[in-house]
Amino acid sequence: MKPTNHLRFVERDKILNFDPIRNAANITKVNVLQQFFEHASGKHVVGNMFEQRLGSWIDVPVEKEE
Repeated sequence: MKPTNHLRFVERDKILNFDPIRNAANITKVNVLQQFFEHASGKHVVGNMFEQRLGSWIDVPVEKEE
């Protein structure tokens, strides 16, 4: 897999807590940074109409500074 310069943010739901008795959850939206990795067996495509690359979007791990 070859990393590329293609980056994007996607919005996901994050469960804060879940109450199994009421079958209810508190949910918040979070933004996740993803980077495109090029490989031949990929299911996604990036590029333009002249040059397209197959690959996958992978979450970038978040680290907190101390």
